[in-house]
Amino acid sequence: MSEMPAHVRRQFEIRRKLNAVASLPGEGPVTATDVARHFAVRALERFVRAADPRVPYDAQQIPVMCAEFAAAHALYALGEEPGEFTSRVATQIRDALEDGGEIGGWLNEHLGAGTAKAVSALADELTEAQAQA
Repeated sequence: MSEMPAHVRRQFEIRRKLNAVASLPGEGPVTATDVARHFAVRALERFVRAADPRVPYDAQQIPVMCAEFAAAHALYALGEEPGEFTSRVATQIRDALEDGGEIGGWLNEHLGAGTAKAVSALADELTEAQAQA
C-alpha cells in the first residue's frame, strides 16, 4: 500500500480543522445555533472557494452554498427564541443529516403527496435524460 501524497494529507488536515470549527453536534438535544454554525462554516468555505480564481468553477457548488446559507440563516433566527420547539427542530435536522433516513419523508410531508409525486417523476425524467446524454 502506498503512502498518501503530501498534498492529499494536507487536504485531510485542513478538512479536520474546518470540521473542528463547527462540526455537526453529537448525540442528544442540540440548539438551533449549534446546527446553524455548522451550516454557516460550510457555506462560507464554499463561498470563499467559489470566489477564488485558482479554483475551477463548479456550478453545482453554488446552489449547495446557497442552501447551506439559507439553513444557517433560518436556524440562527430560530435560535433567537430558544426553547423546546427550537431544540426539537435542530435535533431533527441533525438526526436527518446523520443518517439521511428521514429526509425523503420530511420533504414529502412538507410538499404534500401530489407535489412530491410530481417532483419525483420529473427528477426521474431528468436523470434519464442526463443518462442518455
